Amino acid sequence: MKKSARDIVLILALQCGIMLVLVSIVALVYIYRKPLLIIYHKHGQASARNAMQRSWTNGPYETYQRHSNRFQRHRKALIDLGYLEKRLFDTKFLKWNTPQTEKMLEEFRRRHPGASYTIGEGRGLSVTDRPERMPTWESLIQQYDVPPPDPCQPAIQTNPSAETPR
Repeated sequence: MKKSARDIVLILALQCGIMLVLVSIVALVYIYRKPLLIIYHKHGQASARNAMQRSWTNGPYETYQRHSNRFQRHRKALIDLGYLEKRLFDTKFLKWNTPQTEKMLEEFRRRHPGASYTIGEGRGLSVTDRPERMPTWESLIQQYDVPPPDPCQPAIQTNPSAETPR
């Protein structure tokens, strides 16, 4: 009888140890859920981007669209988690695919080499990037959102002391 009582105690101790390990794992996952979700969605977004590039060259449009939708879902999740921020800038003159926008993007790449961002157009200019880079976007959009130079207008005179001919 003593042997079976000792066996029962050992089994109960083993079960308690297993429960303690499981509870610890669940607690760690709960504590670190946000960083784990960010890692998951970053990898999912990269995987979808790679699949989009592959299907763009040799796949049907439906395959590209499916991967694009997956990319958008992961990006929205990263925005919801606070890892990315999406802002719509109300621009007057700055539009997509203009020389001004290209110059602005070159300047951004110079300031933040290797940065990943998404830029689009709607009622203004939509930028999705890390929150710590948004001040750079604000200053660049403010700097480059100016009327484009009109080639029909004469050049502005920079020397105020020069007299104008009459």
